[in-house]
Amino acid sequence: APLVEGTLAAVVAAGSGLTLDEVAAEALGALGPKQAMLPGKSEPQVIEAAPAPDDGWQRCEVVVDNPHGLHVRPAARLVAALKPFAAELRLQKEDKEANPRSLTRLTMLNVRQGDRLILLARGEDAEAALACFQQLALERFGD
Repeated sequence: APLVEGTLAAVVAAGSGLTLDEVAAEALGALGPKQAMLPGKSEPQVIEAAPAPDDGWQRCEVVVDNPHGLHVRPAARLVAALKPFAAELRLQKEDKEANPRSLTRLTMLNVRQGDRLILLARGEDAEAALACFQQLALERFGD
């Protein structure tokens, strides 16, 4: 399973225009959740508690309407859609946070139908990134 998931993560990352190092990191990131399933292994610490946004952060909140949540196909569309923006981005689900430009980190949020997602953005292109996120959610992330 890590081979298939790592390959898929690498393909999506490469197709999104990430660098070779970023593609390799995405592929290796798929191994962590599988290692956590082995006896005697603890769950990887890849999703951290979401800090309170400080000054300069703008936000957009959506409810995921996809019947199967953000599985790999709509998650990949979200990653690809947010890639071009220069803004600093954070994606939050409840008290968890992930980099929305990382397919591996995004899928570890385990987003289901009805979950509320908050995209925080600051810096150049922040408003455009939030508008893109909102539109993508309205289109069920292309699913």
